[in-house]
Amino acid sequence: MQSYQRLPGNALLRGFRVSYKRHVLTMDDLQTLYGPNWLNDQVMNMYGDLVMDAVPDKVHFFNSFFYDKLRTRGYEGVQRWTKNVSAGTWGGQPSVGTRVNST
Repeated sequence: MQSYQRLPGNALLRGFRVSYKRHVLTMDDLQTLYGPNWLNDQVMNMYGDLVMDAVPDKVHFFNSFFYDKLRTRGYEGVQRWTKNVSAGTWGGQPSVGTRVNST
């Protein structure tokens, strides 16, 4: 990552992409993993999908804007997001995860 930061004009690195399902991470997205940075939404959303695929039927992650919608519009704002979600169990309790994107 440090070399990417030093070579901003390098077209090869600027064009680097990591794709998974509907997510595409660029070098700028991946750069948030280096050092004490805030992770960006794309990184968190892809990670959530990776976790859900690793333990299917055990956990569900909503995307990073779920909490903001819930906070500003209430349940009506996210009702359709939860329509097909079946919460898994963890220690006998339902387990649903969300990432909070709140400023």
